[in-house]
Amino acid sequence: MMYRHFSHWRGLLVGILSLGGLAVVTSVAGYLADTSANIDKKKFEVLRIGVLDGARLKVEAKCFRAHDKIARRIGVVLGQLHTLSNEMKSAYEKIKNNRKLTAYNRNMQLAKIENRWKIKSEKYSVEMQKLRNLDNKLTNFIQNKLFQNIEILAKKAKIDIVVNKGSQTALYVFYNAKNIDITDIVVKRMDEVLPSVDLREFE
Repeated sequence: MMYRHFSHWRGLLVGILSLGGLAVVTSVAGYLADTSANIDKKKFEVLRIGVLDGARLKVEAKCFRAHDKIARRIGVVLGQLHTLSNEMKSAYEKIKNNRKLTAYNRNMQLAKIENRWKIKSEKYSVEMQKLRNLDNKLTNFIQNKLFQNIEILAKKAKIDIVVNKGSQTALYVFYNAKNIDITDIVVKRMDEVLPSVDLREFE
């Protein structure tokens, strides 16, 4: 049964025809007829697929270069923190090894160095967090703009699905038309074949 389903999907993939960056997927009505008479076959009759190379997009689209600016600022802060760390260590060792000082004076000066390090390192930590937050805000902003404009372009070109060519681990979908959403069909099917799960089978 599993092999039959796989064969149908393999046949579907073989039927993909490239058309200037788009692909027209052949009908899977036969497959649907085998599985359920209640499925809306119009969702599968013709699909136009746009392929977007996400890896190239990040390299070539100018908006993503803003991340490089933040990365450089993070590099500067990390460099300053590294310099401060070396200076503090040097000062600490110098006081620690100064035998001319009494134990009391030595401990007092070492405590001052430690306190100074704590204050300054916390300052750099706050700056790093601000830069991380800025990077997250930038990511969300660019991502929202990207999805908005992919949807606009897809509707103009009458594309049903836009997928990420650059994803090697999973099929990432940038956009899909609402009329091809099969979630309700899959939910119904899963409730039929797997209405419950016995956890004891996995223990």
